[in-house]
Amino acid sequence: MTAGGAVLVCPGNQQHTPPEQKCPYAAKCPLIRALKAPEGRLCPIERSLTEDRFSSWAFEFGKDPDDLNESERATISQLTYIDLQEQRSTNILATGEAARLTQTNVTEAVHFVHQNDQGEQIPEVLPLTWERVLHINAMLLDQLGASRIKVLKEWMLTPEQKWKMAKAERKDSAIRGGQKMTVTIHHESYPGVWQGCPGPARAAPVRSILLLDKLCLM
Repeated sequence: MTAGGAVLVCPGNQQHTPPEQKCPYAAKCPLIRALKAPEGRLCPIERSLTEDRFSSWAFEFGKDPDDLNESERATISQLTYIDLQEQRSTNILATGEAARLTQTNVTEAVHFVHQNDQGEQIPEVLPLTWERVLHINAMLLDQLGASRIKVLKEWMLTPEQKWKMAKAERKDSAIRGGQKMTVTIHHESYPGVWQGCPGPARAAPVRSILLLDKLCLM
């Protein structure tokens, strides 16, 4: 899913809407407080967040947002979508009863139909028992976090993987640097170099010239 297509469409000021049906940002949105919410247009909060997170992830990949290949663009869009849903869920859990991170679920109910004054059949549900369970958005946050880690692992971008890669690069660089500086010397070919060295050093068939000082100190 593209992150841009997931941006919330503003539902307006929602003055007479029940709290549980309001926009996830209703409690914090300054436009709703001022009764200037842009109904029917893209949510300014999520649009700004989407643009910011897309650019940030692009730079994490070491790329300019305008210079991405298709696989990078699709992956960054997926990561941005995860960030967007995470922000939305966090805001839902920040207000009212949801801030307890639990919700009430009906475990048993009676379904019946009654007739109104106009003769219409109206279905109703009469709950009999309830239970408190972990809020659906709290569970969603765990799923989003796992999805992000999965994507980052595919691109070798988790903190652990980046540390391992940096360590391997330092080790490889040190090996390459050592190979460039290493010169092999046969003491039989250069007897003067080994003059004065004790037996163990002279007896060594091949030694790096970098170890010569250590050998002579043995």
